[in-house]
Amino acid sequence: MIKEHWDKINHMYDEVQAFDKKQVMEAFYWMILGDGCIEQKLRGNYQLAISHKVANHDYVVWKSWIIERVTSCSIKEHSVSGGFGGTHEMVRLRSSVHPWFTKVWDRIYGTIGRKCIDPHALALLGPIGLAIIYQDDGSLNITHREKDNRPNSWIERNLLIHELCFSKLELEAFAKTVVDKFGIIFRINRCDGKGLGYRLRLRSSDIDKFIEIIEPYVVPSMFYKIGRGSNHVK
Repeated sequence: MIKEHWDKINHMYDEVQAFDKKQVMEAFYWMILGDGCIEQKLRGNYQLAISHKVANHDYVVWKSWIIERVTSCSIKEHSVSGGFGGTHEMVRLRSSVHPWFTKVWDRIYGTIGRKCIDPHALALLGPIGLAIIYQDDGSLNITHREKDNRPNSWIERNLLIHELCFSKLELEAFAKTVVDKFGIIFRINRCDGKGLGYRLRLRSSDIDKFIEIIEPYVVPSMFYKIGRGSNHVK
């Protein structure tokens, strides 16, 4: 990791230590609504589990710092087999069991039998939550276009959040919260044959503003998602 990236990580650590209770709870909710899950135990309280690719180890560590504001956690590497890509090296984070995870399971999972966007999570949503949900499930696609009789090529950008496990109604509630709080517009797109069939697309004129909002909470390994690395689809 280059010095600039180490400086960024160190600064993010200091920021996490200064998070207030609301920011910690915001992060917890959106970790769960992104790539995280609450694991039920046969007895006692539940725990939070999160997996990411080894390449995003810094992202897992950042999340662990937030979790450790409340309870302890462990990070282990493991291999996952299957799919078109063969074996993947992953990093898995597990928190200790905690009453909060037991309590919030009913809010997020218990209502309709699957993970759902809880109104309290929307009330808490701020730049940290946006940054988490985007780093977990977002992509920035940059395409250089050329057209006949046009003197110069131009760049087309599409910023998507692939929240495929949520209903259209839930995504509309998310989009309304974001426009009310930040003045940026996500539209709901059909995505047939995937999850519940919907994803979020950001209005192109709002992409720079969105990146400005979340950039303080984007780890170096995710810089490509804000246009600071190679073009990549999640």
